[in-house]
Order: sequence, then C-alpha cells, then structure tokens
Amino acid sequence: MTTDSNIRHSIQENSLTSNTFQFQGLRSPGLFARLPWIGLMMILLGSLAFGALGYAVKSSDPFLQWDMSATKTLYNAGKSLPSSLMEYVIFSFFLGKEIIIIIGAILAIYFLFKHFWQELAMVSIGWSGAGLIWYFLSQYFDRPRPPNQLAVLRLADQSFPSGLALAAVLCYGLLAYLLVPKMPSRFWKWIVIIALTLLILFIGLSSVFLGNHYVSDVVAGYSLGIAWAGFVYTVTERLFRRETIRDHESLLHGSSSEALRTPGWFGKRPAIGLMLFLFGGLSFAGLGYNLLVQGPLVQLDTSVYRDLLAQARAAPWAVNEIMLFGFFVGKQVILLIFTILILYFIYQRYWRELAMLVLSSGGGNFVWTYFINYFDRPRPSEQTGLVINTIPSFPSGHAMSAVICYGLLAYLLIPKMPSVAWKWVVGIAALLIVLFDGFSRIFQGSHYLTDVLAGYALGLAWASLVYTLIEGIFIRKKN
Repeated sequence: MTTDSNIRHSIQENSLTSNTFQFQGLRSPGLFARLPWIGLMMILLGSLAFGALGYAVKSSDPFLQWDMSATKTLYNAGKSLPSSLMEYVIFSFFLGKEIIIIIGAILAIYFLFKHFWQELAMVSIGWSGAGLIWYFLSQYFDRPRPPNQLAVLRLADQSFPSGLALAAVLCYGLLAYLLVPKMPSRFWKWIVIIALTLLILFIGLSSVFLGNHYVSDVVAGYSLGIAWAGFVYTVTERLFRRETIRDHESLLHGSSSEALRTPGWFGKRPAIGLMLFLFGGLSFAGLGYNLLVQGPLVQLDTSVYRDLLAQARAAPWAVNEIMLFGFFVGKQVILLIFTILILYFIYQRYWRELAMLVLSSGGGNFVWTYFINYFDRPRPSEQTGLVINTIPSFPSGHAMSAVICYGLLAYLLIPKMPSVAWKWVVGIAALLIVLFDGFSRIFQGSHYLTDVLAGYALGLAWASLVYTLIEGIFIRKKN
C-alpha cells in the first residue's frame, strides 16, 4: 500500500521533470566545486592570453600595427552603418556598464534577501575585485584611447584592457551559469547560452565600432574576465561546498515560484481603469489644446528647454552619460523587456497577460504615431546626446512607452512581493525609472516639458483602457 509520503514524493519528482519552468531560487549549480579543473583551465588560458597581449602592448610589438589597422577598418565599417543600427551599437556601451551595475545591484539584493551567501560572494567579490584589477592594470599599461571616437561617446580614460569586455564576461557569464540549469529543456538551455554569448561578443565588437577600444583591448578584457571568473567562482564554491551540496539535496523539497500573472485588479474594479483613463485622456487633451492655440505652457516649454540645455552643456561627462542612458531606458531596454515577457507568456500560455502586453505596446505605437503626425510639432532646434530631427516632438514616445512598460512590470510584480515594504520599493522604483526617462529627454533637449507630460498622460490613458478591457473580457470568459 502506497503511503502519503511516497505519493507526495512522486508528485514532487513529476513536477520537477515535467516541461514547466520550475524556479527553486537562482542558485549556483556548484559545477566549479565538483570539477575544479574547469576553473583552473579558465585561469591558465585567460592569464596566458592576457599576458601575451599585455606584453605586445608594453613592448610595442609589430602585432600592434595589425591591431591598429583592424581597429581602423572596423571603426570605418561602424561609421557606414545606418543610424537605426548605430543606435543599437551605442546601446551596447550601456549594456556593458549601466545595465551591468543594475543587474549586479538586483542580484546582490536578491541574494542578501534569500540568504544565498555563496552567490552573494560570487557577485560582490567577483565584480568588485574585477573593478580593482581593471583599474590598476589600466593605470599600469596607460594606453591612450584610439584617436577616432564617436562624438556622442568620446572617452578619455585608459584603453587597455577593455573594462566593458571584462564586465560583460563576468555579468552575462554568471547569468548563464545560474540560469541554464533552471531551463526546462535542452532547447531553452542552448537559447540562453547562445543569447548571452552573442551579447558578450556584441558589447566587445561595438566598442571597436565606436572607436572606444582597439581589438586587443577587447580580447584582453575577455581574457582577464575568464581568468578572474575561473578563480573567484572556483574558490567561492569550494569554500561553500557543504552549502552547495545541501542546496542540491533540498531541490526536491523546494517550491516553485509564483508565476508572473496579472492580479486582475482592473477586471475586478473597472472603475479604477475608467478613472485613470479619464485622468490621462483629459490631461492629454488639455496639453494638446494648449499646443494648438499656443497657450501659456508653450512659453514655459521654451524657458525650461533653454535652462536645461545650458545645464547639459556645462555638466560633467558623467552626468551627460547617465542622461544619454535615459534614451535607451525608454526604448531599447523596453524592447528587451517586452521580448523576454512575450517569450515567457507564450511558453507559459498566459494569453491574458500576452494580450495586455501586445495590445498596450503595439496598439500604443499606432496611437502615438497618429498623434505625433496630427500635432506635427518640430523638435527643439538644439540637442545634446543623440540628435533626433526626423520625428515630431509631441507627445514623447519614450515617456509613453515608459509608462506602459514599467507600469505593467509594477502591476505584475507588486502582488508577488513578500511584504508591504518590498511592494513600496518596487512601486517607487518603477515610478523613478519613468520620471528619469522623461527628465533625461528634456535635459538633453530632445523634447519639451509638455511633450513628456503628454506622453505620460497618453500612456496612462491607453494602458488603463487596454488592461481594463482585456481583464474584463477574460473574466467574462471564465464565468
């Protein structure tokens, strides 16, 4: 006769082997602890490659002539790219810096909250140690940047080794190491490996396209990252070996994380969606009317634009770099988030959430296109950062997209948070991202103040309308 414990054990085993995404926590698989020779090989190969490149740079080896020639060829190829593609090449700079800082902060908070000390050590020691190593090595070699750089990202610090390539290997390599064992099938494991490998290569190649690095800088950064990752991850996992073994033994008793599903608030209380739709719609109508009749807010637009543009020109490079990052937060980062969410919703067959995402983003794009052509407001005459003159200014597409994307993320994530404090943290973080994106567009002169406010209002109205209708339809289907 089968006991209750045996039945429960059988159910747990079946759930772990089924083709569903089970998430027992973002934990290290312990590969370096079980097979330390892998880490040793990474240390040896990475160190030898870096040593050879470092010797060539210090001794002015004839290899440097080829290095400079290849770098110049790739830079010229980058200049011939269409502006739409060059935009993504510039985005790679932030993928190798600001995005990695954000990922590191999120991982550190997550590991600290979950008491995953091994993984926290891998992130904190690995990444902070890499920063110190890169700083001292860059000062030691003191190699100037290539003479030709893209004006929007003209860097003045040392070139060898590439800090972006080093950070990319550590960050996206660690993500692959943590995520691949959690994938539900071999197909998805390869998807994650290939995607993150291509991302690492793209970051390094793009820095050469932009003229920020020589080819040898990038290869040296990769080599240093491989060597340092092999050392830190092997030592860390060996020190936490007992914890790793206990984690693997407890996987059968772990529970899967709650799926990323909508809480259904708009469907249960459509009055909320109606009020948000009216508030956003009326606000947008008022801003649009003010623009058509050249009302008092137009004078405010001009005053704010001039003041902030003067501040942008006088600001240090670090400030303008962060503000330039705001452009990508409102476009490329959103595209990346939407792509991940679409794949996730399709795989999980969450049709309601997929419909909310596709209609809010795709339909919102059509709504935005109609209004920018209707108002046809010219962009500000002078801009810093990425200059855009071919697309009308009112309303701001970045502001509208930010409200739709980060608002939806907050809507999905807040109910999953373990406490009221974390719910507030997620909500405030989403709000600050939206405000930062809008402010960065005004600061760099790409939009007027009312463009951004109108984008916020239109995004709020459209998102609340779509979410209320979709959730209402799905509730009726259930009934």
